[in-house]
Amino acid sequence: MKVLMNGIRSHVSAVACHPTKSLVAFAIGEGYLQLWDYVNKTDYFNDLSKADIGSREKQISSGEEKKSKPGDKKKYQFYSTLKFTEDGKELLIGRSDGHIAVFDAEARAFKTLSAGDLKVSDTEKKVPDAIIEIVVSNCGNYFATSDTNNCVSLFKKDHLYGDKSSPREW
Repeated sequence: MKVLMNGIRSHVSAVACHPTKSLVAFAIGEGYLQLWDYVNKTDYFNDLSKADIGSREKQISSGEEKKSKPGDKKKYQFYSTLKFTEDGKELLIGRSDGHIAVFDAEARAFKTLSAGDLKVSDTEKKVPDAIIEIVVSNCGNYFATSDTNNCVSLFKKDHLYGDKSSPREW
């Protein structure tokens, strides 16, 4: 075995490989995304600046890092699952708050969707369920999620409000 990359100082909560490029995506426990080009051994993208590591760094530096109790949710856990679409143009990111983020792998940026955030929610629940799995259809027009409450949700990529002049979105 040969080490291709090291330096992540936190747990990795999810990993996904690009279907055609030499990219691997990591969801890091502090709540950030990193895409690594394993052939060129370079960062393709990372959003470390958005990571929620401030509270954890304070705990570690002061020696106060506490063990979590069962049922406790760590503030800095954010992304729970990753999946590239079949064509590799988008990375779907399941979050621990029940939302799904869409990352444009070609533009190297998160997408802002016209219809708003994608989310799986139950208005009667106070605590959202984490997305634990994303499955994309072979045609690339659908994806399904499952969450910690055994709920399955199906999403379709289509023109917004059926208007063919608008771009296709989830």
